[in-house]
Amino acid sequence: MTHSDAINISVEQLLELRHLPTPVKGRTPDSNSIWLGSFSSKKRGQGSDYDDVRLYSRGDDIRHIDWRASARMTDLHTRLYRDQKEHRITVLCDLRAGMYTGSTTLRAYNAIMLAARMLWQVCRQNSRATLVIIGFSGIDILEPGSSYSTAIRGCSALEKYHQHALQLLRNQNHRTSGTAHNKTVAAQQQDVLSSDPSLKSRYQQLDTTHWHMGPTLERVVRHLDEKGLSTSSMLWLTALDNTGNHFYESLGLMANRNSTVVIYIDEALLQDAVQTGDYHYQYYADTNPMNIPQKRSIRITRKNKAALKLLLEQARQQRIANFDKLMIPFLSNAHGDNAVIAALRREAFIP
Repeated sequence: MTHSDAINISVEQLLELRHLPTPVKGRTPDSNSIWLGSFSSKKRGQGSDYDDVRLYSRGDDIRHIDWRASARMTDLHTRLYRDQKEHRITVLCDLRAGMYTGSTTLRAYNAIMLAARMLWQVCRQNSRATLVIIGFSGIDILEPGSSYSTAIRGCSALEKYHQHALQLLRNQNHRTSGTAHNKTVAAQQQDVLSSDPSLKSRYQQLDTTHWHMGPTLERVVRHLDEKGLSTSSMLWLTALDNTGNHFYESLGLMANRNSTVVIYIDEALLQDAVQTGDYHYQYYADTNPMNIPQKRSIRITRKNKAALKLLLEQARQQRIANFDKLMIPFLSNAHGDNAVIAALRREAFIP
């Protein structure tokens, strides 16, 4: 994979994903032990999924009489079925600034590819899909649908936003420190969104204190609650940056109404701790009124590498514990998209 291949995404790439075979329902990859929920309703009704048999009661539909069971037991018995509910899946793709980092590929790149795979998988089974893109300062909620055209629209929206985000970051990295040339990110965002009126009309601005971090995930959860978004399964693709002070509590309340799964977009460099050497990075100081990135470097030695590895493992265990406490399934994409989709299918979060 070339450097460009690890950054740029084309619509053609995302459309080609529809030809990938459906992963088998294999073992659960890098996850917590909590796996809850199914698309079948807890309520018995007139569906087609057989559930149980009981004695016939006056008023029962005679078409549901189980004649074989009645003959065996000498009394009339009727079949019970599970109510069938429409599969409604919402895929939330985190594309805030923190996702545009990575050692071999951008986290945003991995999130987009997995989101597109999910859309094709859902629409292939004629289930209803909704795509939510979490951007630098707002969100874009696409119109839900259950046909291939829904997946195509989702792929197009993901590609367009990704290109806009890359352009925004390039503008930010190349801007000068002079006041006359200093454009705020809000103005730059309007510039890149204006090139696509359809995306601009859907994009909803959210309050964000630090533009370079994007809205907190807690703010996104509150916004979705305000919109009354109802779904069977809500799948979050995120690196869990800038969650907010009460994200886990807010997400726990949402999980009481919708089956929620969090898929952590991992970073290959951090899975076994970074290698020794000098690393250069940029950061934004809250005290900097011009929002100009500050450059720094850090040296990883054999001595502090062990300490860093321990901190990374503690952070991983803390993430798992947070979702275990809320009884929310938590996955990592460390072993590839096929493993994630297979696990979601096995537990009926996607068809």
